[in-house]
Amino acid sequence: MTNNYSKFSIPIHQILRDIKNEPWFKLPKQSKGDTSKLDHIKYCAFHRGPGHTTNDCYTWKNYLEKLMKEGKVDRYLDKPAEQPKKNADGDEKPPTKTIRINVDTQPGPIIGFTEQDALWDEARQVEKAPEQPRKELAAAQKNDEKQPNKDRQEVKRRDRPKTKEGPMTNNYSKFSILIHQILRDIKNEPWFKLPKQSKGDTSKLDHTKYYAFHRGPGHTTNDCYTWKNYLEKLMKEGKVDRYLDKPAE
Repeated sequence: MTNNYSKFSIPIHQILRDIKNEPWFKLPKQSKGDTSKLDHIKYCAFHRGPGHTTNDCYTWKNYLEKLMKEGKVDRYLDKPAEQPKKNADGDEKPPTKTIRINVDTQPGPIIGFTEQDALWDEARQVEKAPEQPRKELAAAQKNDEKQPNKDRQEVKRRDRPKTKEGPMTNNYSKFSILIHQILRDIKNEPWFKLPKQSKGDTSKLDHTKYYAFHRGPGHTTNDCYTWKNYLEKLMKEGKVDRYLDKPAE
């Protein structure tokens, strides 16, 4: 372990996400040991397991240094900004840019135009667009009004994605902290129950994302609708009221 790691322009978990499909990139073998005593809130995408985050993984940092020396990840290096040049008097001189304009005096078609011209052209095209007859427009509006509300609601229900614990909804309670932190706080409570851990094939899932509620990759804990729905159930039971985002008095 060393503290003399290269500085990159983005977090190193994002570099892993970018290069994981490169032919020269190799992941270490996934550990099959007992992970029950590890911190399942934290997930390492390099090892594909819990215990620590990808950004804190020294094995990944060391491998990244190796790739950097091989010239594979140079584009992610945090390059210092260029210093302004000094003139003969020793004063700093800002960089100058030369702009060349070729003026063609021969008549011909206009190739370039300003943004104002483009907006004017667009407005003129809108003016030229044929207006829909008022009678047809009124008839279309009446047809829309005749459609029963029940049909519209049925369409919305069909389009709404579902989770294992029921349909997903946007009407979730607002909490004062992030919901992955609530999971960390209440996971050892006697009334708290985690779902069974999936044992299916996870090779096609996004291993840069980990959700602690299911203890597996694919998406983050904050984006897990099963966890959100279970949290709503606990809130109705009065188990997590202390985390509600109460308006200021």
